[in-house]
Amino acid sequence: MSETRGQRRWEEQRRCHYVDVRIQGGLVAALVLFEAVVLGAAMLVLYYNLDQVIEEQLYRIHITPRDGMPVLVSELFALVPYIIFANVAVVLCIDWAWSRYVNRIIEPLKERLRSAGSLDLRAMPAGNIRHEVLDKADAWVQEESRRYRKLQRLAAGLSAEMDSADALAKIEQMRRLLPPPG
Repeated sequence: MSETRGQRRWEEQRRCHYVDVRIQGGLVAALVLFEAVVLGAAMLVLYYNLDQVIEEQLYRIHITPRDGMPVLVSELFALVPYIIFANVAVVLCIDWAWSRYVNRIIEPLKERLRSAGSLDLRAMPAGNIRHEVLDKADAWVQEESRRYRKLQRLAAGLSAEMDSADALAKIEQMRRLLPPPG
């Protein structure tokens, strides 16, 4: 059974790693640190609230003691909305920062691809952000420009008066410079 083109493309896509350690590593470290701070603050608030409940219950002699677990659970549930709010706020900030970073890479890439699509293979000016994707796109455009110039030189060298063997050799050289079909 032969592979379809879609299956081959899926296999190629699975080998792509969409990881940018420069920013994602920092985001993960910041998120772990933030979670530690939030949980530490929640534990402190819980400690002070439970300390206050214990102080209130300590000197009540003639009242039957209440079970401590409902107090603990109610205090925990009182803290949960604040923890959720803090986490949602951080996730929104991270999403904003990440999408801004990605867009700063995608916009110059779109410009390079638009230029290449209109066969404008001149080098693009370097922007204020450097990234591996943009470097690869620039290298690809430069390689395509070199290939195009070679094809132009070979095509200019063809003439009707040429020997057929020379013409076939030039055409074969041109064919090797063209991308494979499909």
